Amino acid sequence: LRRRKLTSSLKVRSTVMGALHEEIRKLGYIEAEAPSFSGATSEGGSEVFGFDYFGKKAFLTQSWQFYAENFISAFENVYAMAPSFRAEKSKTARHLTEFWHFEVESAWSNMDDIIGVAEKCVQGVIKKVKKDNKKDLKILEVDMKHLNKLKFPFPRITYKDAIKRLNKDGFKIKYGSDFGGKEEKKLAEYFDNFVVVTNYPLEILKFYHGEDLKTPGTGMNFNILAPGIGEVVDGSQREPDLKKIVERLKKAGSDLGKANWYLDSRRYGSVPHAGFGLGTERLVQWICKLDGIKDAIPFPRTITRLTP
Repeated sequence: LRRRKLTSSLKVRSTVMGALHEEIRKLGYIEAEAPSFSGATSEGGSEVFGFDYFGKKAFLTQSWQFYAENFISAFENVYAMAPSFRAEKSKTARHLTEFWHFEVESAWSNMDDIIGVAEKCVQGVIKKVKKDNKKDLKILEVDMKHLNKLKFPFPRITYKDAIKRLNKDGFKIKYGSDFGGKEEKKLAEYFDNFVVVTNYPLEILKFYHGEDLKTPGTGMNFNILAPGIGEVVDGSQREPDLKKIVERLKKAGSDLGKANWYLDSRRYGSVPHAGFGLGTERLVQWICKLDGIKDAIPFPRTITRLTP
């Protein structure tokens, strides 16, 4: 922690987190927290930490989203900054098992609206870092060229067009496959900017992602990718139809009983809404041009590191 470069990257981190709070509050969002452990998973799959909770099975949170989709009934526009936990066995320079998740949910919003919110948040962060962290970036031997040339709004490309472009460059990706880190980084390099990838195939999305009725079979979802890093933001317009959600849960073999409290957010007066999650460490990693994400957080947790 006393290394000058690590101290500087953590000072940038402090600026980033403070700026995210500041920008989202300017837009009229209310901060609303949720538990870090619960009796059901949000994302599901094997990427979850389970533990005994007084004789019951409990899980560390993967996302605040399910609570947020209930919060909006009271507050309309909400956000949280809290740790999320992913049991991904990914030993890479951009993965942590515990990371700080900036999550946003907005009532009466569509995909375009929420992408705009994410762009404003990133823009506010960059402006604040450029103003307050010149000395830290100098210590990190990072000039501000990549910060100065970032263009807003971010360029967009659909998943389908992204597949075509990548395959022309020798990548062999079939439609319906998700992107890996190499593909995400390459897509951002094409634009030399953050880029928004939209309309992934519905078959690889979660049950809560809304379907784009203008392009059936694709989701009203998006990822924002950063050069050299890949995915920094993941978001979508949520599926409003209770019947469609139940059908997709059944198809995925999910336990409807455990999802029942979430389904209440559709049963009792749901409205169109959208949201996103931003990984703060990945944004810090990109800003500071760090080789690894471990220098974007004090005392990182990875698949090989539990102490100190």
